[in-house]
Formats: sequence, structure tokens, C-alpha cells
Amino acid sequence: MAACAGFGYWVGKPGGLDLFGGPRPTAEPSPSASPSLAAPAEPSGEGGQTASDTPTPAPLPNPDTGAEPAIDPELGYRVSGHTPQAIDPPFITRDEVTDRTLELDANGALVYRLPETDEAVYQPVTTLQWAIGAHTQHWLTGDRLWLDLARASALKVLDGKVESDGAYYFPYLYEWANVEFDFDLQPPWYSGMAQGEALSVFTQMARAFPDEALWAEAASAAFES
Repeated sequence: MAACAGFGYWVGKPGGLDLFGGPRPTAEPSPSASPSLAAPAEPSGEGGQTASDTPTPAPLPNPDTGAEPAIDPELGYRVSGHTPQAIDPPFITRDEVTDRTLELDANGALVYRLPETDEAVYQPVTTLQWAIGAHTQHWLTGDRLWLDLARASALKVLDGKVESDGAYYFPYLYEWANVEFDFDLQPPWYSGMAQGEALSVFTQMARAFPDEALWAEAASAAFES
């Protein structure tokens, strides 16, 4: 994707945030906004029980056969009812988070455009993966800029939610078809991956911004889905 005007507007506006040099915010990240990178303590229960003493739960049975499926010799893990297939989904990887060609809107949220039409659409997974990557950059650098960018994309996803029975869902409003693998998803469709990543991001935002009640509420509602 070529360099995009939205990204230039974000980093170039008065007081803008330049990801790759130039003025930076003067505020330092607060201790409450920076998750600790220290290794978690070993859990202990009554009587000093450690994690190593905890019994391993029994594997879940295969609902189709009532028995645990065998390990596939080629894949190296157990599969049941599905054949893994290689596809090229429109997801962003965490090492792409600093790519200069990514487009951000005026609020700092990721802009996703359909490759076929260049139309900007609401794409929960890609936007959430950008937020996860930006939050990771905040962990690595301590730069508050990355936390603010993660929050902006989290808000964008939250703004596009639909609610049902107290649960939040994040709909895709465009068709996604793949002739080679014979699927054609008609809008609105939903992604379990988006639901899970929303829960992850909202939980991170609840910890980073404890004074903003909407994040804990959003995490609980995403969990309900």
C-alpha cells in the first residue's frame, strides 16, 4: 500500500505525533499505564502448593467420536473435523506496526482499505492487531505515544459494535469471498478471532486507563459474546 494522506495528516498536524522522529509528547507514561514486564510470581495455594503441584486437567473428549483424536503426523497436533488451509487473510502482523505506509486517521486509529477497491471499511481484526502491536511497542519503549495510538484503534473498534443480550459483537459489513477455498461471507458476518482480540485489547486498555470505566465494561461485554 502506498503512503497515505491520512497518516501524513496525523503525524503532521499541529502538535502531531511523529512515529519516526520529530516532536514527541512531553508527558511521561504513568506507572499505572505501563504494564510490568517482570515475570509473574509462581502461584501458590493453601499449604504452599505451587504450580508444579497442580494436577493437569484431563483432555477434553472429541465430541464426534467420544475419544481424543490422534496426533496428525504431518501437522504435529490433534485435529478434529477441520482441515487446516493456507490462506492470505487481511491481517496485520505485529512486526508491521511501525510500517510507514500504514494509514492512520486524524485520531490515530488504523485505517483499513479493501485491496480490490481501496474503500476504507471497518475491519475489526486488523484494527485490533494494530492496537496489540502498538501496546507492545509501549511495553518495549515506554513511549506514551504508542499507548495513545493503541487506545485510538480500540475506540474505533468499540464504536462499531453491535449489542445483543448484553454482549458486544463487531460486525464486518463487506463481503469476503474466496473461490479457491469455496467460502463467501455475506455481511454482516462475525469473527471469533475479532471477538477474542477485542477482549484482549479492552482488558489491556482497562489496565492502562483505570479511570476510564468504558474499558472494563467493554471487556466484560466482549467476554459475554
